[in-house]
Amino acid sequence: MKKIITNTLLMVMTIMMPISMSALDQKDGVYQIGSAADLTQFIQLVNEEGQVDIDAVLTNDVEFTGELDTLMVGTTENRYAGVFDGKGHTVTVNYDFNYQDDAALFRFITGTVKNLIVKGDIKVSRKFAAGIAAHSFGATIENCISLVDITSTLAGDGTHAGILAVADGGVTVNNCVFAGSMAGGNTTSCGGIVGWASTTTNINSSLMIGNISVNRSGSYLLCRNPGNVVAKNCVTCSNWGATANDGVAAVTEEDLVSGAACFILNGDQSNVTMYQTIGTDAYPVPFSEGHQRVYATGQLNCDGSAVEGTTLTYSNTEGSAVPPHQYELGICVNCGAPQADYIDMVDGFYQLASPEHIKWFSNQIQAGNTTVKGQLIADIDMTGWCEDFVPIGTLAHPFTGTFDGQEHTISNLVIEEQPNASGGFDGYFGFVGAVSGGVVVENLILDNTCSITGDKFTG
Repeated sequence: MKKIITNTLLMVMTIMMPISMSALDQKDGVYQIGSAADLTQFIQLVNEEGQVDIDAVLTNDVEFTGELDTLMVGTTENRYAGVFDGKGHTVTVNYDFNYQDDAALFRFITGTVKNLIVKGDIKVSRKFAAGIAAHSFGATIENCISLVDITSTLAGDGTHAGILAVADGGVTVNNCVFAGSMAGGNTTSCGGIVGWASTTTNINSSLMIGNISVNRSGSYLLCRNPGNVVAKNCVTCSNWGATANDGVAAVTEEDLVSGAACFILNGDQSNVTMYQTIGTDAYPVPFSEGHQRVYATGQLNCDGSAVEGTTLTYSNTEGSAVPPHQYELGICVNCGAPQADYIDMVDGFYQLASPEHIKWFSNQIQAGNTTVKGQLIADIDMTGWCEDFVPIGTLAHPFTGTFDGQEHTISNLVIEEQPNASGGFDGYFGFVGAVSGGVVVENLILDNTCSITGDKFTG
């Protein structure tokens, strides 16, 4: 009799226990996502079990529907920190989100999202909606396309964006395209690619061609809070009327079709990341498979721009060669491009051993490479190198990296007031910007042969 009761209890327990979903497949430690059910399991691992650093790839397009709280990757407590590779596949979303902020496929991330297309509808009456991610803390978003249609009923500051709503902690957006839409006549303060840059945000080779009809008040074509935006080889094409960002090329519809915009996105053509089959693709995309490289024929400068007074033509067959940069002290004298391999790097730190190295490091930050890391490997005498020395970090490009003096000494560094470059802030470091984890300047000695002259904010 006792045995019968035990078996009966086991049967009842078995019936009452939830039936678990089949385990999500892994290959070489990377989760394989090929369906909505797979993506749901992946989100549960991140959001509910706290496995924030797991990696995943898409193996198919995914049509994603269900309960909202289980349809977004990352929470405030469990920010996604792994690598999510879309492999060129598409996730289709359908969010109707009216009771909380932060509507996007990736809600809170610190890791990497790449090679992904997201399309579908996002309807919101709260803030921070975006095509790829809502909040990013030091993350990287690259080679992504947002075809999402965002509809906002919010009155006032929305901080919505085509790719990323809020960039915090030194975010990088590379080779991304927003070609969806953003609507809401009473919604203000949005961005075409990024809604708000809390700290220095690098946006490279990205294209904003979305159909945007939110209120242009407080809005920017590329990214809000422009003092924290470092844009390189970016392109916009919009009649939205929002404020333009510095250093971003505005193109016409004809430029999109002809290949001109694609060529601009690739800059000096040394690192081709955007592709377009002219006559087939309506705009450039960050995928080489199935798409062709664009070439230009005509007179070119070393940064890939047309020589003044000349016209370029574009095709998918090899064209004119871009002339080489002319470097002096690691900076091109013609276009200002930095020479990346000018100084040896060890474990991510540039090895600084001479006055020209110090000047080159400062020039890197001026050129927009604000997150670089440097360390002194010798004492350095700056005699004869101070005439046009600009403090490390300027108003336009605050230093957000790491500088380790390793207890070495800099001597005879004389800095005179340079308000045009430093904004009136004079010191060895002019401007530093806060990033997640903090800017690091440590173990550095400036001896009593150094001097700083300025009318305010010297130190």
